[in-house]
Amino acid sequence: MLATPEAFVLALGGIAMLRARQQAFVTAFATNFTLGALVTFMVTISGLDRSLGQRRGSTSQMRQQPSS
Repeated sequence: MLATPEAFVLALGGIAMLRARQQAFVTAFATNFTLGALVTFMVTISGLDRSLGQRRGSTSQMRQQPSS
């Protein structure tokens, strides 16, 4: 059991979560705010916040000049 590949464990965990995710989608997309729920989901899975944060961090580091 200790030699189980990490990808297999992650896939098995994802399969186990399918029913809970399905119920969450049914609940989220059954209201008046379906577009908001869809946009929130897409931004969450895209990793947009992480890529912007990394980009901002690298540019701000480039712009900083050493203090004398």
